[in-house]
This record gives sequence, structure tokens and C-alpha cells, in this order.
Amino acid sequence: MRLILFIVCFTQILNPAFENTNLSFVFFDEQVSRSSLSISTIRPYQLNFLQLTEISGNISIRKFRFHLSGFTLGDKIYKETVFKLSSEKSINDRLSAGVLLSNYHLKIQNYGSTNCVTLGVLVKTNIATGLEANLQIPSLISISKSSLFQEIPQIFSLSFLKLISKKQSINYSIVKDVLYNIDHQIYWRIEIFKLGGIRVGYKSLTNETAWGINIRSNKLLLGFGFVVHPVLGISHGFNLSYD
Repeated sequence: MRLILFIVCFTQILNPAFENTNLSFVFFDEQVSRSSLSISTIRPYQLNFLQLTEISGNISIRKFRFHLSGFTLGDKIYKETVFKLSSEKSINDRLSAGVLLSNYHLKIQNYGSTNCVTLGVLVKTNIATGLEANLQIPSLISISKSSLFQEIPQIFSLSFLKLISKKQSINYSIVKDVLYNIDHQIYWRIEIFKLGGIRVGYKSLTNETAWGINIRSNKLLLGFGFVVHPVLGISHGFNLSYD
């Protein structure tokens, strides 16, 4: 069960845009506008029972930014449903901070269901012109009495985004779960034509390479991507968003 929860949490925090917490971590790293709505799906290693589908939305009101997302994983035998709500406030021109409230619901056929609510934190800062840093701890503490909290990976991530130009950016992330070694990740984005661009990435812990392409038409953004694992195979997904 912890492996599946690790996949859920792992894909939640690796989006190199620093703006979006959806599960499409290496595929869709466009900068998010003041408000947006998106739907994403990923099938890890082509395993149907692990397919994740998410609907998420962002909205900014003055100095506050809110993000709400919900997604499901599993089938009739094993089912997970997760809802996340984050609130982020701009403290000054260089710093913003916020909290992340998550609800994990697990149901197993013939064994009943269990629920856990967690609270996390996020901090974002502009280090220099064109250089941003983001620290996230999604499940810092449990605010409900549930044994499920012990199964949720205690992950933190520290990411740096360097804007090389309007058409290029590089993201470097350090991701740590208490039970695993540090994962170093690097992603490169480039806009190769007016309406779209490509993404290339690498994750050291699992030796995976990631590839993706985005195509934009007015306010619609369509993304395709896949991750190649040397042993487990290919994970692929797509995203459709409107802003």
C-alpha cells in the first residue's frame, strides 16, 4: 500500500513550474495563469489499476492564491481518493508562503475504508532575477487520528527554477522521502515553435528519463508525455487545461 501512496505523493510534488501541484509532474510545466482549470491522467508503467485521473483549478484573489485538486486511483477492489487544498499568500515581492490541506481516503473491498487528513507547508522565493526557489512538505502532520498517516510517505522537495529566456527554462529539484535516498531531478523546457514546446527530464533515484510536448491554442493547452524506466517500462499521460 505504501508503494502506491508513494506514487501518488511523488507525482504530486514534482511539477517544475512551481505553480501547479497536479500529478502531471514532468509533462506540463507551463507557467500557470491567475486562474486555470485542468484535467490530467497518467498510467504508471502501463498498469491500468494504477491509473491516476485528476481535476484541478487555480485562482488568485489579490495577494492570495488558491489551488484545489481531486484525483482517484484504483479499481473496484482497491480505490484511493485524494483531495488537496492549498492557500498561498504573497508576503512581499520576493517571498510567499502557504499551507496545504490534504484528505486521503482508502477503500478496500471486503475490508472497509479509512481516512486521513494532513497539513503541509510551502514556501516560495525569488532568489534573483529569473531564479526561483520552492520548498514543499506536503504531509507534515496529521490532524486526524488515523493509522493511515503512517503509510503516507513523509516527503519534502526543494526546487530551483532558472528562466534562461522567455522560451527556455531549467528546473533542478531535490526530493527526499524518509525511507529512500535523495532523488536529484533536472528538467529542461524550450519553446521550439510559436504554439508549443518540448520537455526533457531525468530522475537519478529511478534512472528514469522523461519526454513531453505541449501545444497551445489561445487559452487551451494540450500536453502529452511519457517517462521511461529501465526495468518497469513506460508511464504515459496527457493533460488538457484552460486559463
